[in-house]
Amino acid sequence: MKFGGNPQPSDSLVAIGVDSLGMAEFSTELEARFGIRVEEDVLGVETMCDLVDYVRSKKLAKGM
Repeated sequence: MKFGGNPQPSDSLVAIGVDSLGMAEFSTELEARFGIRVEEDVLGVETMCDLVDYVRSKKLAKGM
């Protein structure tokens, strides 16, 4: 991952360098790394904590 260095749970994705173009690239990495399907609803993710919750919810929905 090229964004941020050591992000904290409350850090916004924007603060660590994830803009809309970066999110498209980041989504591909999340899919590969966690075996999930990233949908457009990821655009509602604002913080690192939200991102963790998003990935967890996708993994749970997939039965992982």
